[in-house]
Amino acid sequence: MNMIRNNEYVIGLAGLHNGRTSYEYHVGQDFFDSFGSDMVRNADLHVVADLDKSGSDIRLSLRMDGTVTVECDRCLEDLVLPLAVDVALAVKFVKGAAEDTVSDDVIILEPGDTELDMRQFIYDYVIVGIPLQKVHDIKDCNPDVVRLLGLGENK
Repeated sequence: MNMIRNNEYVIGLAGLHNGRTSYEYHVGQDFFDSFGSDMVRNADLHVVADLDKSGSDIRLSLRMDGTVTVECDRCLEDLVLPLAVDVALAVKFVKGAAEDTVSDDVIILEPGDTELDMRQFIYDYVIVGIPLQKVHDIKDCNPDVVRLLGLGENK
């Protein structure tokens, strides 16, 4: 099993120049294993994080494309799902921000923070991007399970 490096998904904010900077990551199963997740059985995702800095304002565009393998809700076998997630976030530096200032599209950091760890954001948006109902097309499900559930043509 490959382990992810602690700083592999960390973006250094100190010294970040104005303009656009891109970071690319490959997210595989080792990434989800590091979270102790059993929802994702396998993953092959390409992640691009584009930062656009203007003064103290930072805009983050996060794009994730690829596949994740999850458990089929019907037959419990592997189901490979395509995944495409696009997220736009703003990074704000706020001293002593209260919890009620947290927003889904704003990342709140302390003014002295010099790094942005992308791991949790990538994980959360992949998990949210997986459909609630995860099933094979009936013809692709395990035929024994389909028959046991009485879903086949010969009911």
